Amino acid sequence: MFHWPRHSVVGIDVSDRTVEAVLLKRKFGKPWLAAYSRQVFPAGMVENGRILKPSELAECLRALLRQAKPEPIRERLCVLCLPESQVFSHVFAESPVLANDQVRRAILLEAEQFTPIPLRESYYDFLPLGKAGDAQEVYYVATRRSLVHQYLEVFRSAGILPIAFEPESASLARSLTRRGLTDRGAMVLLLDVGARTTNAHLVRQGTVVGSLTIPRAGSHFTAAVATALKLKETEAEEKKIASGFDAQRGRGELLPTLVAAARPIVEEIKRYIAYAEEHRSLTVQQVILAGGSALLPGFPEYLAAQLGLPVTLGNPLQRVRLGAAKLPERESVLYGNVIGLALRGLMRDPVGGGLNLLSQAQDRIRSEQIQQFFTRPKLDRKLIGLMVAFGLSLAVLAGLVWFRYAAPSPARRAPVDLSPVDWQALQAPRTYHLVFSYGTTTPSESLSGRLLEGTFTVTGNHRTTGTTTATLLNAVSVRLVNERDVEQPLVLRTRLQSADGSIVRLPQAVVVPADSTLAVEIPLAEGAVPPNGRLRIPGLRADLQDEVYGEVLQTGTGSDPVVTADDLTAARLQLQTALRKKAQDTFVPQAAVGEYLLPFDIPLGEEQYAPDAAAGAKVVEFSAALTQSVGGLVTSERSLQEVIAREFGITQQQLESVSYQLEGVDLEQRQIRVIITSSLQAVEK
Repeated sequence: MFHWPRHSVVGIDVSDRTVEAVLLKRKFGKPWLAAYSRQVFPAGMVENGRILKPSELAECLRALLRQAKPEPIRERLCVLCLPESQVFSHVFAESPVLANDQVRRAILLEAEQFTPIPLRESYYDFLPLGKAGDAQEVYYVATRRSLVHQYLEVFRSAGILPIAFEPESASLARSLTRRGLTDRGAMVLLLDVGARTTNAHLVRQGTVVGSLTIPRAGSHFTAAVATALKLKETEAEEKKIASGFDAQRGRGELLPTLVAAARPIVEEIKRYIAYAEEHRSLTVQQVILAGGSALLPGFPEYLAAQLGLPVTLGNPLQRVRLGAAKLPERESVLYGNVIGLALRGLMRDPVGGGLNLLSQAQDRIRSEQIQQFFTRPKLDRKLIGLMVAFGLSLAVLAGLVWFRYAAPSPARRAPVDLSPVDWQALQAPRTYHLVFSYGTTTPSESLSGRLLEGTFTVTGNHRTTGTTTATLLNAVSVRLVNERDVEQPLVLRTRLQSADGSIVRLPQAVVVPADSTLAVEIPLAEGAVPPNGRLRIPGLRADLQDEVYGEVLQTGTGSDPVVTADDLTAARLQLQTALRKKAQDTFVPQAAVGEYLLPFDIPLGEEQYAPDAAAGAKVVEFSAALTQSVGGLVTSERSLQEVIAREFGITQQQLESVSYQLEGVDLEQRQIRVIITSSLQAVEK
């Protein structure tokens, strides 16, 4: 009898030189291409995902929708994707015994160690990936709040309302891959080769489970051709597009240059595939290409020969049917991102139907999106007439009763305060001092808590940075590594060989301890080329060479390494961070359901810092240990939410919108003082 119609949602993809838009509509249960558009704008308007000229980009967006084919796009709700260079991602491995809220807290405690921006300055989202071995994997993405607000302001000035921001990898995976692989370990490597960067994404059953950005792509190919043939950049670009990696085109004169330029990309992809298989048990079975540089002649065949895997050019039209809009199939790969965004727009819930970096925005912004997304129910005419007649009858009856019995005298309306809002005062951070008591009695002005205690020890190896006059010139420092569970003796003159064929020999017999390392200094013959990187030991059995090997630490050129005071300080700071992480990992599972672990540690004893070398010691690296008794504070999550809501007016769903700082500890009174600071600021509309 009635249904919920809604606005159509258009996908829009903004890159450094182009912007694309695609509108899909569902017919007979299938997505049909209704309209598409592409605009190329001058350099300098957008750079590395950041908008440099907002007003010009807003005008370009209006022209993009106005000049769409076969007809203008009039819809104003859109889904956007952010470039991978502005999105930070990480796959967390958490304990499978943790509940969902504990997993969320554990991720937020660790997030700042893997992203270069503070949590309070970022919008984030995460997606559970399922169990992998003894852990459950969670895919975490984050971007800067300022970047999201910049896009919101520009799009709103163009008359467009974004309802979701997602990573570029998610939209590409949606348009170019399917969920047909039944083996959970089977992978598709989605390779997006653009102008500045190459992005490699591991996709399992249509979901991105890992990403890698390689700072080398099509523009580097063009620069290599221009240098080799001494051409202008525009001429080199034309030759690259015409010949590419095809030996049959242009007499094959570009092939050696392009192969050399692409070699770093190929080597990095090989290492990434090996890492996925060795450390995450993910087997890549197919490579799908996307991006403008993927259209170079012969490029898929070259990659297939180098990687030993089937390589195909992505076709986003495989999931879309063409209607009046005829998009050239050869150019469809350029629309891979935006078609994936438009497919999200067809979902039942495009706002919450995947990773959304707008999900942490303020309630005012989100409510505007949801209110404008749905329209009023569309009812049939008879039902509308009955409802209108019934409503009018009730209104007349209520008016008669009110007039007869309860008509009050007219009251003056209260004056409306039209004074300007002091936005500077509203945006200033606010703090609140809260006392937690973990004793048997709790004063009325404090919250009850529970103190978790533990003594933790962390160790680590640290490289020295200082130098002094050497007693031995032309020498190389080597760390011998033994990953076996038994010690490994090495005789005098044992050979160590690098990947480029350079060989050095041990000056004396040594014994490398089991599952440990040993630093040695090896003199070099006059004029000999010093080795670099990893050194294998040809004299050992083949099965032992992967477990016993050498690593070049430093080549002596007239100076010896020496421990400095800064080295000892830096090592202590690193161990302090590791100890705090170890304590948090221990305390998180001890928090019961309904309890909240505050994100700081409480010192309960003196630090015991023990490096095995003093300042001035002539060693390449040294080890150090740090021991300290620390505590963690847990309290009722509900009680803490009530305090924060009362003091700052923040809803319960935004506990992480405030920061916590330890102010002081009174062990005799069994009280802990905490400063809570609100980081949620008002936004001027």
